[in-house]
Amino acid sequence: MSRHSIRVFASVVGVAGLGGILSATWTAPVATAGRPMDAAPRRAGSHEEARIELGRRLFFDPVASRVGMRSCADCHDPKHGYSDPSPVSNDDRLATRRHSQTLLDGADNPSSHWDGAFRRVEDLVTARVTLAARGRYSNGHELPGASARGSEGSVDSSAGGGPVGKGSAPAADSPTDGAAMYDGAMDGGMDGGMDAGMYESGMGDGEGRGDDCPMPPSGSGSSPGTQFRGPTGMDEAPPAPDAPTTPTDPAPSSSGASGGTVSGAGGASAASGAGNAGGRGADPAGGAAAKAAAAPPSAPDPYDPSSLGGTDDRKSEFIAESVDIAKLPTADHVIEDGGRYREAFEAAYGSPGVTIAKIAEAIGAYCHSVRTGTSSYDRFTAGDPDALSLNAKRGLEIFQGRGHCASCHTMTGDRAAFTDYGMHVTGISWKGLDAKDEAERAKFAPSSADEGSGGVTGKPKDKRAFKTPTLRDVASRGPYMHDGSLASLEAVVRHYAKPPSDVNLDPHLEGFDASPRDVSDLVSFLRALSSDARPGLATAVWGKRAKTTRLEFVDAKGRPLANQPFLAVPAGDLLPGGHIGDAPLALVTDDKGVVEFAPPAWTHVQVTLPDGIRPRRGTLVPDTCREARIEVPVLGRTRLLITFPAAIPAPLALASDHEAATFFYDRRLPRTVFRREAVMEAGGGKQIAVYSAAFRTDAPPTVALRLPAKVWGLTRLRMTLESETTKPVDLSK
Repeated sequence: MSRHSIRVFASVVGVAGLGGILSATWTAPVATAGRPMDAAPRRAGSHEEARIELGRRLFFDPVASRVGMRSCADCHDPKHGYSDPSPVSNDDRLATRRHSQTLLDGADNPSSHWDGAFRRVEDLVTARVTLAARGRYSNGHELPGASARGSEGSVDSSAGGGPVGKGSAPAADSPTDGAAMYDGAMDGGMDGGMDAGMYESGMGDGEGRGDDCPMPPSGSGSSPGTQFRGPTGMDEAPPAPDAPTTPTDPAPSSSGASGGTVSGAGGASAASGAGNAGGRGADPAGGAAAKAAAAPPSAPDPYDPSSLGGTDDRKSEFIAESVDIAKLPTADHVIEDGGRYREAFEAAYGSPGVTIAKIAEAIGAYCHSVRTGTSSYDRFTAGDPDALSLNAKRGLEIFQGRGHCASCHTMTGDRAAFTDYGMHVTGISWKGLDAKDEAERAKFAPSSADEGSGGVTGKPKDKRAFKTPTLRDVASRGPYMHDGSLASLEAVVRHYAKPPSDVNLDPHLEGFDASPRDVSDLVSFLRALSSDARPGLATAVWGKRAKTTRLEFVDAKGRPLANQPFLAVPAGDLLPGGHIGDAPLALVTDDKGVVEFAPPAWTHVQVTLPDGIRPRRGTLVPDTCREARIEVPVLGRTRLLITFPAAIPAPLALASDHEAATFFYDRRLPRTVFRREAVMEAGGGKQIAVYSAAFRTDAPPTVALRLPAKVWGLTRLRMTLESETTKPVDLSK
């Protein structure tokens, strides 16, 4: 059968069509193959290595995206075969309809996406970064409000009204003009573009959250117009009485360390036991991986976002509908203005200037460099008869014979690609329709099923057809199929042994008798296609890495943040000489807000500030950065003077949630954490405590303060914070 015929008639998504002829005897496999004739050739040139290494760093950084919440590695996790461990991948506004397809051996792939909507990886990156250009058509991943079809076979030639290059600047009335920005970044992405002026009275009123979180009693230090709003049917609480302003015990230093440049690894108490942020979606400062020992044993860990509990608000996975993405600064502006990638772009392109085209080309160069490694199957075809187990050998026989898997997952040439990169109807979209019988499925399919390639070509025969993925490293990439609907390789094999009755089903999917042993044997063979080592790891240290990185920390007005503690956590991708579990550096800025350190053997460090505060323009600093300014969205301190009743001792810390936020750090609501500075007895068993926190300019000033116990039947108290203001709150009434 010709290669063209195989592409037309063979079938697969996930693991290939397992239907067809019986084969009574096993034959030795042909040493198999890799690069299709129409694959894009590898680019060559003096800057190729630099572009790959720049792309490696951009791939792991959320700043190289449209809103800065998710990096490429979030949906194409290198530790998960450059795919997503979740059934479907999330975009910034909503969950998509599809599971991210692997990027492995992508240089051989003549198109991108399950439906072939993008001709090149660079086109796909451009669409993801700008949302002003998209592929021929994809109904699985685009965000609401994005433009419709692009030109046939590629992305539109313009982004934001101009050539694909420098992204459009925000409009003149864009909220990004303000000094106080709402940094919308999971793992420290780009600016969300909210001006502090947008968070005045009337916003953040807790709409839809009920009246269980009223404003506190007004008093000295309260903002004008602040009203106390009690729960339904409850009278207003009396105003707070005047409270002493001079506590008896002195407030501890907020920095936790003396000034001066400090650098260390592992020995610093604040970093004790902390892990790293290697790969996709890792939270280097979260959970048990970052238990700082600097705080008292009973005090919440300032570097552990879960130490004070969290909210279970699923909306925090996505940006709010109210955010106008068109007014956000584009990735090229954010990256260039941040200055952290200046040296890397200089090395790759001879200029520090950043454009969308450069971002796309660099990420494309890195993706094309990701190659699967030698597997047990490769050693078997090279002449090692013991490289495959007996089970795997039986599975290979089924794969080549009666399973007919090799019709789509081709095994010809010098090295098996295990894909023909063709589009095939496997019945997954049909099977996923919510219908009571096949007749109803046939009725619903034209309007409800994911059209796959049919949505790109417009041809009826292509409806519900999807691209054949490579099976190399398939064992690490579950769940499977274009919609992530099959959790295991065993489930995939059973699907093809007894395929559904899609009217467009590929003719080769006839099904076959598969005993439990057959299923097990096929899975054993598929597992033998795994690389010996994780693909895509750097094999050498890039010569453009900085010997030292100098960071200057400033607040929202550009003033130095002296004696500011933070962790520099190894993040991004592991480099030669680095190790999983490398300890973070516990650092403190000097009296000019400056710190200098040697970057670890990772592509980035993640700047982790206490209590979940995130720098503007993202938290990641690449290892090529020699110097940069880190803008921290804080402006002075905000304080609470709280009177506690006798039954409630003053806790060491109180958390408050910015419930009106529209971007979500670490996919949880941003919070302000108040640390206790002083406490005194007030008679009758009461305590009066002073709490202090950095005043955040990246989130609405209205917060819901979590109370240590129920007061007035409430567990939270809503209030509006102000910089350099002390707000009295009497909980003893």
